[in-house]
Amino acid sequence: MLTTLTIKNVALISDLTIDFNGGFSVLSGETGAGKSLIIDSISLLLGERADRSLISYGKDFAYVEAVFVTNSKLAKAALKEFDLDGEDQIIISRKITTDGKNQCRVNGQMFTLSMLKKISSVLIDLHGQFEHQSLLDNSNHIHIIDAYGEDEIAETLKEYSALYNEVKEIKKELANFTVDEKEREHLIDLYSFQADEINAANFSEEEINELKDKYVKFAHGEKIKNGLAQVTNLLSDGNISANELITKSVVTLNDIASYDERLAKLSERLGSAKIEVDDISETLKDILDSEEISEEEIQRVNSRLDLFSNFKKKYGQSVEEINVYYEDITKKLEKLTNCAEEVDKLTERLQKSEKELLVLAQELTKKRKNTAKIFENRVNNELNEVGLGGAAFEVGFNELNADNLNVFGQDEIEFMFSANVGQPLMPLAKVISGGEMSRFMLAVKSVTTQTQNIETMIFDEIDTGISGKMAQVIATKLKKLGVGHQVLCVSHMAQICAAGDDNYFILKETIDNKTQTSIKKLNSEEKVLEVARLISSSDSESAKVHAKELIENYHKN
Repeated sequence: MLTTLTIKNVALISDLTIDFNGGFSVLSGETGAGKSLIIDSISLLLGERADRSLISYGKDFAYVEAVFVTNSKLAKAALKEFDLDGEDQIIISRKITTDGKNQCRVNGQMFTLSMLKKISSVLIDLHGQFEHQSLLDNSNHIHIIDAYGEDEIAETLKEYSALYNEVKEIKKELANFTVDEKEREHLIDLYSFQADEINAANFSEEEINELKDKYVKFAHGEKIKNGLAQVTNLLSDGNISANELITKSVVTLNDIASYDERLAKLSERLGSAKIEVDDISETLKDILDSEEISEEEIQRVNSRLDLFSNFKKKYGQSVEEINVYYEDITKKLEKLTNCAEEVDKLTERLQKSEKELLVLAQELTKKRKNTAKIFENRVNNELNEVGLGGAAFEVGFNELNADNLNVFGQDEIEFMFSANVGQPLMPLAKVISGGEMSRFMLAVKSVTTQTQNIETMIFDEIDTGISGKMAQVIATKLKKLGVGHQVLCVSHMAQICAAGDDNYFILKETIDNKTQTSIKKLNSEEKVLEVARLISSSDSESAKVHAKELIENYHKN
């Protein structure tokens, strides 16, 4: 259940907090007062697209937060998926900024928009006017039936979808063999040449690294040689070499070492250094003597690196990528070479999978028809309760042939409707009127909510296109729905407002030369005045008497 809704900087709403109870609550107000802003704010929490124009003028962010208290198993399961299990209170928030940033949180934990949708969709069912269009679109009808019969249908649909995708992949593979013989021979020649070329080159990561090192060394060969000669000369071959200087230093220290024991130790260390310098000098001479590099070796290294550079352009940017390409074309070559055999294998797989797919499609149809029959009966009962006793509803099925199965199976489903006794059933979108549509939608919602187990239902302008007695019927139904759920309804109808357990008035006012939308929970006297306003746009005594009678009619013990 939604207990608290906080809205900040959403259009004309500066800072608003609303506390809700269970049962049936109605939000009313003058046209243009900002009722739609409440719905827009809740839509943000449902993961709908964030329109930056919603942010109040002069502000750099908009913020919406909702607090829920729930024991719903559905909600608990969704929370557990995101490691938030065991929590009875759920706080969902969303912040949008003028620079396009989106920040979503659930119980303080950062969520992506898709994660937010998954959580909020099991907490709130929001029905806006756009859902009328959704119900009129027959492509959505199969999804309504599948959702209603989820316990029976979901597993079979999952199996069917997986197999359907597998069949698509097999057909795609078979399509690769539909090239003509000339093209097949061309591909065999091409792949054979490429595979032989890669195989003959036999590059490895170790070789490439070694070749690169050698290339660098060859490129700086003269500099290396000169440097070695210079260091060797400084250490041991010059007129005043390091070797000679160290030797003289050792002799001098030895002459005076007897006078200071520290000098003896230093003389010993210097002697060790002389040995190290001698060794380094000899090693450098050996390197210098072996630095002669043959032109053949230089040519070999350059040739291999040029070949690798060419391979990078054709087959991949690294040895690993080249090897992956080699494996890929080897498989393709094998398939092309053994084309007939591969086609036979794939065709056999396809025929077997298509038979299994048809069996699953037929099983889906059977389960959907069972579900549809239950759904029809319950919707027809609900239609009777919302004042459409003469109406009839049926779920129409059209079965596709085996060659035209789609991702949902072999079924095309369309809701059929007749508003009056004796009139034939026709596609819903062709025959239903605006007033009938509101009541039909409420009937469907009443049925589907029983299986969805969503605690909070929100209706935006459900009374569109109805008046008088029909408004009273809708009000009675919404109030009844509020017994088992928390129902919030934005309305401009006196009958619906009168039926509310709690009533909220949304008003627009100017404070300090600034227009703001605010909300007030009405007490019993204020509720009478609001119902009177909706009845006759006045607070006359006769209107108030009528309003009291209307309210009492819905709240008899």
